Amino acid sequence: MAGEFVDLAEALEKGLGVWLAEHAAVQASFGTNSVRVMAGEDDRTVFPRIQTGEDNFFPASTQGRPARMGTSRIHIWTRESGFTLCKRIGSAVLGALTVTDADGVNNGLAITGYRVTSGFNVLERYMRDPAENVRHGVLDFEMRFEPAA
Repeated sequence: MAGEFVDLAEALEKGLGVWLAEHAAVQASFGTNSVRVMAGEDDRTVFPRIQTGEDNFFPASTQGRPARMGTSRIHIWTRESGFTLCKRIGSAVLGALTVTDADGVNNGLAITGYRVTSGFNVLERYMRDPAENVRHGVLDFEMRFEPAA
């Protein structure tokens, strides 16, 4: 059954990047700054930015229906004296990834070849980075994926 999920990590990274960059609330949260969503690159010169990060996947098949659970980490990086912008962007990302229909499906988050059948936030954390005036937000989301029909 693992064959159905061979490209899930890559598809998720691409889908998250597009969804976050195009989501109206995420765009608004950046204010007058350019919206920057980076897939894994660690460019410490670009602020503010959203960075898709680490993923973990494990089997979640039930009753012969192939499925995978995945935890995806999203990083928010800002340069500011407080946390206002970092938390505003984090809240917008949280809203973009937790809006679901009655069945818990985020129909706006398109992951090529897969269907997100449930998703929720499991961690929201904001920290000071050792670099001067750099703030770092970390959001972890747990999602269940099934192959698209």
